[in-house]
Amino acid sequence: MHLQILSGGNRFANLVQWSSMAGCLVGVSLLARQLGTGVGGQALATVICATIPMGLLQSVTSQNDYVLSFWLVCLSYNLLRLAQGQTDARTFIELGLALGLALLSKGTAYIYGLPLVVTGLFLGFQQLGARSVKPMVVSLAMPLLLNLGHWMRNYQVFGKPLGVSGDITKNTLFTPAAILSNLVRNTALHLAVPYDFANRFIVKVVYQIHSLIHLDVSDPRTTFSGLAFQIKAMDGSMPIFLSEDYSGNPITLLLVILSAGLYVFHYRRRFNHRFTLLLYSITLVAMVIAYNSLLAWQPWASRLHLPFFVLAAALMGTVLGYYTLELTRLAYGLVLILALTSLPYLVFSSHRPVFASELFITSDYSIINQPRISTYFNANPSLLLPYFKAVDTANKTNGNSIGLYLSNNDHWEYPFSRIFNFINAKKAVRFKSVGVENQSTKAFRPEWDFTPWEIFSVGFHTLGQRLTIEDKALGSIIYNKVLESAMVSVYTRENGGVPPQ
Repeated sequence: MHLQILSGGNRFANLVQWSSMAGCLVGVSLLARQLGTGVGGQALATVICATIPMGLLQSVTSQNDYVLSFWLVCLSYNLLRLAQGQTDARTFIELGLALGLALLSKGTAYIYGLPLVVTGLFLGFQQLGARSVKPMVVSLAMPLLLNLGHWMRNYQVFGKPLGVSGDITKNTLFTPAAILSNLVRNTALHLAVPYDFANRFIVKVVYQIHSLIHLDVSDPRTTFSGLAFQIKAMDGSMPIFLSEDYSGNPITLLLVILSAGLYVFHYRRRFNHRFTLLLYSITLVAMVIAYNSLLAWQPWASRLHLPFFVLAAALMGTVLGYYTLELTRLAYGLVLILALTSLPYLVFSSHRPVFASELFITSDYSIINQPRISTYFNANPSLLLPYFKAVDTANKTNGNSIGLYLSNNDHWEYPFSRIFNFINAKKAVRFKSVGVENQSTKAFRPEWDFTPWEIFSVGFHTLGQRLTIEDKALGSIIYNKVLESAMVSVYTRENGGVPPQ
């Protein structure tokens, strides 16, 4: 919002995620140093973090998983400082600020942050004993103050401090089998490849494991509401789809497993003197358990796993650094493999390709020469023409107030304002949502209200030729359909005159 106001547009909207990625690269290097590795291990940790496929795809979007990752890195860094005896005020203040900003960024912060908070409480008492109460109270007060207004507004509107009900995303079966089920299915999301035989094998293994634990692979208690287990399986002859919503981190996951195995099997010989490394590893394992215990499985969950992979990069750099730095060629080989395998995600993102490609299913244009207005629709090109037709229809009536009747989250509001601005930058257009039936109507304020001249109906196909909208000031207002398309219909207010100014 601030970048939009300061720049007068949205050209810097994706800079928030990109800056968070840059901050994570610095932070992961510092984490690795705190875990006891040298410059080589820090460099390896940074390379691993920089080449996380989902990270590369998300870093140029307006999603917020990298933002959350950055605050969790800041939180983890200060926890390691605390573990090493740095109990100054700065450490506790930064702990509180990082936790508060993480909670403000995304709901999954409550899950990933829980093990970190427990670790912080343990370290506080370990380092200061009873004297830790005061600094920890101050530290925990900061996230409360940062989030209190947000929680209060949510409670006033929805009756819950965290807002709308998350029942469809919650896991409701808390057994070892349920946790294992979620862990196996979430792991499968990162192992999918563009070869059908391999994907079928992965699915078969998932089903066999669920047969052994006597749990349905799509058990509604552990699965996002109404969905069945699947992975992004594609035939080997078909193109490859690289998306910030679905793509996995196959090589990064294999490195996590390899690092964990080396750490466990060689703990006594190489790592038993590293208390911070042990504590950090236990915390990462606790994060995995917490995530798979609390969240139901979702087919697009790989993007939610980004904070774990970012934090795990520090562990991987530290552990693998002990081995690869003894074999320099092996270190160079690993970096080369990571760099080469990350290139497709870097230049062939399906929605933001540097080069358009048929092998990697991308939009028809490179972002370098694509018309800017069309980039808003790269994730759903079928909406481009209907949105333009709707705006053109509204311009012909000189209407400057639009009511948006949206059916679900797949239909976007924002491109309408960009198209209006593209066609006539001097025209000021107001928007409001109509036909709203959820609890957000409690937040209505009369000074914000206006009566729209046109209604854009997106995603509804059974509204008919006339639409009635209840206006708080004027009562029932009738709108007549003047444009109908597969996705967007336009209704104009029935009063026979010119639109209100």
